[in-house]
Amino acid sequence: GIPGVLSPVEQAKLWAGASRAAGIAPGLVMDLVRKEILNPVGGFAHIFPTGTTPAQMIQALNEDTAGTGVGYEANIVKESAKTEAEARKNIEDYKGMIIARAPKIAIKPTSIVAQCTAPIASGAMSKKLADALKEIFAVAEKHNPDCVITIDSEHSGLVNMVNDALKDAVQYCPNVRVEKACQSYDPRAQKLIDDWLGLSKTRVEDQHGKPLGSRIVNGANIPAEIQMASAMGW
Repeated sequence: GIPGVLSPVEQAKLWAGASRAAGIAPGLVMDLVRKEILNPVGGFAHIFPTGTTPAQMIQALNEDTAGTGVGYEANIVKESAKTEAEARKNIEDYKGMIIARAPKIAIKPTSIVAQCTAPIASGAMSKKLADALKEIFAVAEKHNPDCVITIDSEHSGLVNMVNDALKDAVQYCPNVRVEKACQSYDPRAQKLIDDWLGLSKTRVEDQHGKPLGSRIVNGANIPAEIQMASAMGW
């Protein structure tokens, strides 16, 4: 049945969505449902049709948030690319988002290097990652220098590889705004941040570039992360 805690109006809307009308006139019903979903978030939620490119999403989000004072970080949640073609598509998607004037984007390193997992991470993959980041950073430096690019330092087995690639890439494009996200439960976090701040100082003083940023990530499920850290001996 329909929950009694809902108001009469909300009950009527829910009944309409589950009624035969939804099957007879899905376009009409879904328009009403969509409006009801968007209403609580002030219209800032955006439903994109299938086939919409990341660049088109950024354009729509920029239009929605223009003049509102509301910012956003675009994260297309891509990781663990299986093939070179998939990694290349992800790189192009990130570049498209930057050119479309995204104010901030998040990049998963495993999304831009094919088959990049901890057991097979290598120096060659670190160079591939550095080259991919340089390509993305160069686009930001040319088309959208105010875009903040956050790089996930990834899980324990990939931290060193990502760190080495990032060091190379941020010095190659000193005027790109880059920040690195570090997992708070990783015992190396403090050293990684210290090294990152040292690199930032060098970037500013020697290259006259922009300072680097850092983000400490606690995660959505701290108890589970603490348990995992304990089990791993961190």
